Amino acid sequence: ALARGGAGVFVEADFWRAKADRCARVEREIFSEESPAEQDLLVKLSVLDSFPRGLVQAVTGEPYRELGQLLGSNTFIRYDADAMRLYFHPLYQEFLREKLFGVPPDELEDTYRRAARWCRDNGHYYDAVNYYRQCEDYEALWDTLTRIQAGRREKSDADFFIGQIEQMPEAFTQAHPMTRIVLATMLLNNRRFEEAAGVLAEVLNVLENKPQDAETQQLLGEYHLAQGFLALGMETSGFVGHFKQAAKLLPECSRRWDERVLLVDLGPGLSLQSNRAWAMQKRLAAFAEGVPYMAQVLHGGGKGLDKLCECEALFLTGDLKRATEPAYQAFYAAQTASQFDILGNALFVLMRIYTILGDGAQVWDVMEHVELYSAQEAARSLGIWDDIRRWLYAGTDEVERVAGRIRSPVQAGDAPLRVERVIVIQPRCPVAAGQNAQLLLHCNRVA
Repeated sequence: ALARGGAGVFVEADFWRAKADRCARVEREIFSEESPAEQDLLVKLSVLDSFPRGLVQAVTGEPYRELGQLLGSNTFIRYDADAMRLYFHPLYQEFLREKLFGVPPDELEDTYRRAARWCRDNGHYYDAVNYYRQCEDYEALWDTLTRIQAGRREKSDADFFIGQIEQMPEAFTQAHPMTRIVLATMLLNNRRFEEAAGVLAEVLNVLENKPQDAETQQLLGEYHLAQGFLALGMETSGFVGHFKQAAKLLPECSRRWDERVLLVDLGPGLSLQSNRAWAMQKRLAAFAEGVPYMAQVLHGGGKGLDKLCECEALFLTGDLKRATEPAYQAFYAAQTASQFDILGNALFVLMRIYTILGDGAQVWDVMEHVELYSAQEAARSLGIWDDIRRWLYAGTDEVERVAGRIRSPVQAGDAPLRVERVIVIQPRCPVAAGQNAQLLLHCNRVA
């Protein structure tokens, strides 16, 4: 029993009796009013948690079918115009799912396949993946995953990839090594470096035991590219050799990653520093050597990152005026390859330089560029534009426009960064307001 009784408390038998009464009422007053064809469709659709309107006709296989009450007066099916999806009322969906036992397994699988194909063909890739998993069709599932744009992803998106690939049968991932390479990059996306390294070691072992044909060469190139990403994330210089090897093995560039990969967060981004004088120069030399190979294999991805490193090194060592030249070089190089993340970070360095130097004319010139590029569709979602604005507001009498609005990228759902820009911006708020106690509190928290 759920409880031993008492005022306001029911026992298990009461629970099941109430549920049976509710189902009987739904059956009598709602479900029985539908035609047999609509009843059959509703039961099959109940396996889907939510679905686009067009999917209903895809499941029926009758593109011109009049759905009538199903999508019109039925108050137990809600259409969300913003999401453009249909939702069952939870109680109605529970009732419908009770009837699934009477649907032959092959008809249920056919429902999932129809739904999966429609979702895949109409760009609803995450839904398609879930439906193909219900069919255990891993070939189609993997094909759908590869259609999702590669690049830096929100943490939850990367977790979705990780979960889907980890649940694939080992025989399938062994036969398709690219699944494990993508898994490694998604682990890397979420800064799970040791796990990513372990997966890539397994991949190399598989590839070394495969026939060394053109396809294996392609996979080895993608493996070295992933190893290059890993080395960037772990702040080692090993990425140079991996990008060189990837460029050699992938003369027609990567099939999986392109210029939209957004690599700046795996580069030096605000943390290019060392307590040894020679270490920074060695690191800069590695970026100067490795970035051209990386950009070559990524269809231009990462172009300008070497110059961004150079300008940040000069900025961090206090040579502000000299830092502007490589900053502009990074800006223009990134512009030619639509590397808006690198372009934006170059503008961020310039904004920091010009506000420190008190050069108001250049500050507003930078802001004009920020407004121009942040309005472009391909760059609109990047957080760098708000960070530049916050840096400016934090050092002026508009500090109230920053307070309470700075969140870390992880809090905002983005991919984790090595060093978050908020650490740079936040101290400017108490400085501008003359709040020394709050500044010390912040510095102690960061330390």
